[in-house]
Amino acid sequence: KEDGDSKDISSFIKQLSQTNESSRLGVKDVRNLLEIQSLTESLDLANALEMCNVHYLKASNAVEKKIYIEQFITLHIKLGDDQKVTYWCDKLIELDPNNIGYHLKKATSIKTLAERDRFYSELVLKYPYSVSVRNNAANTIIRIIMQGAGVDEALVKLAREHLEKSLAIDPSLDNSAWDKKMDLFSLLYHRSKDVEEKKHIKDEVAEQIKLARMRHPEHQQTI
Repeated sequence: KEDGDSKDISSFIKQLSQTNESSRLGVKDVRNLLEIQSLTESLDLANALEMCNVHYLKASNAVEKKIYIEQFITLHIKLGDDQKVTYWCDKLIELDPNNIGYHLKKATSIKTLAERDRFYSELVLKYPYSVSVRNNAANTIIRIIMQGAGVDEALVKLAREHLEKSLAIDPSLDNSAWDKKMDLFSLLYHRSKDVEEKKHIKDEVAEQIKLARMRHPEHQQTI
């Protein structure tokens, strides 16, 4: 987030190139986006929104519209308007329904964990082999458990299923499921008052570390 607040023009150009859309944007659109970005960085959000709206209405194709919608989302996140963020995320999804990144972006605008959990439950059914969807679904469940007083075994089981499936799809140490699984173990360990259960959790942690070392003993995740 701190990095997002201090983006300069060079990082903005990099962001554009990473979307693979910049090559199809004209010079005029890139100039417009730089102006919007400049206004955003100077926190002149009202003028940034106005300029964004003007150019969005003039956009003639989906590529241009998506780029301006991304700017709308950035601006409304800064303004703390979750409802507008959700609205524009839905617009992105309309333009590209199978872009998982757009669905994940929408999920971040859903502030109630219970509602976000329901959203991810539907998303998992639609994209069962998406590591990102599985990991985010598990992370949301872990946060729900953290907010509760005890431990909901059904939720724990579901979080484990998501993480195990994620690791089955992508067992590499770059998969954040390794980290989230340790978060879950840590939470369960500190919530438990049963000596045998705590020992079992420590054994599971040891097994995870063993598996990580077998893959790459010097990887940051292993360490």
